[in-house]
Amino acid sequence: MATSDPNSILREAAGAQASGDLSRAEALCRGVLAARPRLDHARYLLGTILIQAGRLDEALGHLRAAGKRNPRVPAVHAAMAQALERLNRVDEAQEAADAALRMDPNNAPALLVAGQLDRRAGRHAPALERLARLESAPLPARVRCAVLAEKGQALDGLGRFDEAFASFAAANIAWAMLPEHASMDRQAMLRGIGHTREWIDRGGGSAWATDPPDEHRGSPVFLVGFPRSGTTLMEQMLGSHPRVLATDEKPMLPHMVDALGEVLGGPAAFPDALDRLDPDQIRRLRDRYMHEAGAFVGAGRLRSRLLVDKHPLNILRLAMVRRVFPGARVLMMLRDPRDACLSCFMQTFEPNEAMVSFQHLPSTAQMYDLVMGLWISSRDRLGLPCMEVRYEDLVAEPERTLRGVLGFLGLAWDDRVLRQDARATGRIVSTPSYRGVSEGIYTRAVGRWKNYRRHLAPVLDALEPWAERLGYEPGG
Repeated sequence: MATSDPNSILREAAGAQASGDLSRAEALCRGVLAARPRLDHARYLLGTILIQAGRLDEALGHLRAAGKRNPRVPAVHAAMAQALERLNRVDEAQEAADAALRMDPNNAPALLVAGQLDRRAGRHAPALERLARLESAPLPARVRCAVLAEKGQALDGLGRFDEAFASFAAANIAWAMLPEHASMDRQAMLRGIGHTREWIDRGGGSAWATDPPDEHRGSPVFLVGFPRSGTTLMEQMLGSHPRVLATDEKPMLPHMVDALGEVLGGPAAFPDALDRLDPDQIRRLRDRYMHEAGAFVGAGRLRSRLLVDKHPLNILRLAMVRRVFPGARVLMMLRDPRDACLSCFMQTFEPNEAMVSFQHLPSTAQMYDLVMGLWISSRDRLGLPCMEVRYEDLVAEPERTLRGVLGFLGLAWDDRVLRQDARATGRIVSTPSYRGVSEGIYTRAVGRWKNYRRHLAPVLDALEPWAERLGYEPGG
């Protein structure tokens, strides 16, 4: 560190956090705490960094330690409220937000969490009133994005759809201005999808041998789908089964793709390099995957349970699944493309090369077309056992739909799969669906696109052929 002054170091950590460099921000805070373990501002800042990184339980530990020594700091209570809301511990989140607002009625993070909690409870008008108080306040960029997105959700709940769409659009404009997006190649993901599909359509993978079924008796199930198509709900329901282990979007398969060069001992472009793998290298990749999965869910538990690897855009990596786990089953969630794309536009995802497409409706529709085209090619040509499940069927007839899914997975029926809301409470769900899966099963998101038909008009020509192809009512 260039200076030993803790305040200077913490300002540097806050700057790194604001720019999205969470690893550096965390390291700086931990360095200060190693020398000054009772410096509560450092512990508070570390807590906010860990919240942003999705390490919510760890964040709460630091925030509670800071709050115990100095209980009159509203920012600490507001940060605790944020972590607790993300963990679906709604009552505790409300208590923490109320405590912050008693000390500082204008505390922006506490007002935001209180508005989120109002909206979760169906109190859309009070939520909107709280959020309106923040519109003219000087807010960090990420907080402003969250306020605009929440305002859109509250307006949607009130049936004020034109205003809601304008708020979602403003949130996406603000999100696009975050520093993390500055150097991002917005076309990299799209080029990769196109290349993989061309490779499959040319016959890539068709010459690979298929191992005997017993070789892959312990293979994971890969749960995929276009984002916002119900993969999180399906994962939470399957994860409530006593024979299932769910991963909550842990990146084991992306890491395996990244390891191709290391295993092959040189440059290894995906998916072309898959043809160069010999049986020993395939076993090494398989062992690497299972070791990483065991670190996430417990190695001993892998021996007696079925691992469900949910990562929506693992659609892009099914060629790797076919090469390394040729007997693995694939569950594909489908949703009306107009609802799926609208839902993507309504979210503020963490910045990355995939989710950057969702800041505009035309690029969202383009992403949908490419991803679904790759899915059709993968389904029809790679030879993996696949089952397609409609989100609309899952929420309308959950028991009938899940009985079919469990049968495909070779699992007996268990009533606990219908009580996923209990499982979600207090658990870290890393996707924007964390609130929805903590509720009972609902159908209000089905057909939501019709409320925004006018705003979706520029992309309907691209999406309605997919709606018809997938069996949805064209034109609504």
